[in-house]
Amino acid sequence: MSDSTENRKRKMDDSGQSENPKKPKLPSNFRYVHDPFTKKIICRVDKIQPKSPKYIEIANTVEFKKNANKVEKTGLKVHEVFIVTYSDVSKPYTKFRDSVKEDKVKNRILGFHVTDTTNTQPLLIQGFDQRLARFRNRFGRGLYFTDDPLKANLYWRVHNKRNLRMMLGVVLNLGKMKIYPPNVIDPKLLREPEGYDSVKGQLLGKTEYVIYDGSRANIRYIITYRDENTKKSLEKNLNIT
Repeated sequence: MSDSTENRKRKMDDSGQSENPKKPKLPSNFRYVHDPFTKKIICRVDKIQPKSPKYIEIANTVEFKKNANKVEKTGLKVHEVFIVTYSDVSKPYTKFRDSVKEDKVKNRILGFHVTDTTNTQPLLIQGFDQRLARFRNRFGRGLYFTDDPLKANLYWRVHNKRNLRMMLGVVLNLGKMKIYPPNVIDPKLLREPEGYDSVKGQLLGKTEYVIYDGSRANIRYIITYRDENTKKSLEKNLNIT
């Protein structure tokens, strides 16, 4: 076997596709995600075709924003969108379904959340866990989401800014929200305020939603994208034209 053939073989990943170091590490099996212990199917992950209405809807949400009476580009460019469909008996789905049934106030939105790409498969299998959340100075130890993809993008931590990034589209069951006035925080929260299911805050004009129970979040979309803003800034600093 020639060296070039051996090198090509070495560069193939477990799914039979060539490795691309610029791509976020998504679940290795795009069709099904299994529980590593029981081997049961947790969910199915399917790529949405770019010309489909759902893809266009998600792409428009990420790439454009309404500012007063005009629509502006965010500078984010969608690369691919995957839809996640959970098994009816999977733990993340059944916990989410039960939280919806128990709530007296029906209040669901699509929120966005950026996380380290190595967390993707564990999140798909186990769901969000508030106990593992970082303590933040805004609304305490909770799970933070936003309806603004541009704000979510601020939490991307990978240093190589030319890489593809990844964002989760998450259905949030917010129930009864405690709404804080603009620029008011409550950093001592360890759980939802008494009598409420979630928190809504607005800092510097950006809205964020915080839940303190991971069963209130259900991953629906995996979105890969590029931040053209950082690319343009980088090219300007390097005098690239």
